[in-house]
Amino acid sequence: SRPLQRELASRGAEALVLRGSSHILVEHRPLVWVSLHPQLLWFDYPEFDGMTANDVKPWFGAFMDDYEYRAYFLEDNHESHYFCVPDERTDIDPYAGVENLRP
Repeated sequence: SRPLQRELASRGAEALVLRGSSHILVEHRPLVWVSLHPQLLWFDYPEFDGMTANDVKPWFGAFMDDYEYRAYFLEDNHESHYFCVPDERTDIDPYAGVENLRP
């Protein structure tokens, strides 16, 4: 069956999980909620060592843009929360005024 939505919280490996499931993003185009751990990204992406959540926002926006998704930043507490919508889903404008991370 076709996945309609996907929630992702993998303690620092979110980008790897997204890349590994890219076929789902491309073929099925689900809505995606991501809890990103910026302080743990450097394990897989050494260039992020010492970066803050604000430093990672443009990177994550561009990352999702590669899959033709709009990434909306929701909030930052001990992790950064994003809601990602496929570009063709023009029926979803989840939060008017929320920062859209498209470069």
